[in-house]
Amino acid sequence: MIDYVKILFRDIDVYRLSNLSCLDFKTEVSESTGELSSKKAANYKFCKITILNNSIVLFSGSIHKLWNELQGIKAPNHREVKKYRGFNGNLFTLYNIIEVREHLQKLFNCTPKQMLFQNIEFGINTTPLINPRQYLKGLLYHKNILFEHRFKGNFAQAPHQRYILKIYNKSNQYSMCNDVLRIELKIIKTEELKKIGVSTFADVNHQTLNNAKELLLKRFDEVMHYDSTIDESKLTNN
Repeated sequence: MIDYVKILFRDIDVYRLSNLSCLDFKTEVSESTGELSSKKAANYKFCKITILNNSIVLFSGSIHKLWNELQGIKAPNHREVKKYRGFNGNLFTLYNIIEVREHLQKLFNCTPKQMLFQNIEFGINTTPLINPRQYLKGLLYHKNILFEHRFKGNFAQAPHQRYILKIYNKSNQYSMCNDVLRIELKIIKTEELKKIGVSTFADVNHQTLNNAKELLLKRFDEVMHYDSTIDESKLTNN
């Protein structure tokens, strides 16, 4: 599935976008000079739309959270959190991704070929037989990069120049009933996108998502992990 994205929209009618009733754009003002910034931004269903110099249009955020918000789907713990930030812990299929693409086409009045990916995250939700925290505790390194552990052991990542491999306890994040371990590849350089054949939103299909899955599995296979569930007393001498 696809989660976080950063998309550059090409040749967009900025005047039309700026005047949509569903968007409330705000411009920063310098307190010392009173000068208006050349950047204005609007929050949209846990995502963000930014306009630079009245010409460059950027969209950033989780399209998974966007889809859930459009469908009225909330996180299991949404009433318990002080500042609700959306939900991306459920299934998000290619059909749902296409629905988001069509929604963005209408919102920005454009075609998928005008949506150029700059960053993108591909992820898989797994249901491990052990507690996700127990697995995360054993993560050592990925291709000589040590895993960084955060959020009381519920999140780990290995940052590289072109991508970031992230593995975390999704069920803990949203107080989900079943254990869910999320494996995610955040691509931050277009050189990595070329490996799966994705440049614009028009390129997202069964084949390119399968390419992304294979790349994600390859990165996961490169992980060095200490399995604390092994019972040494039950091992043979060999």
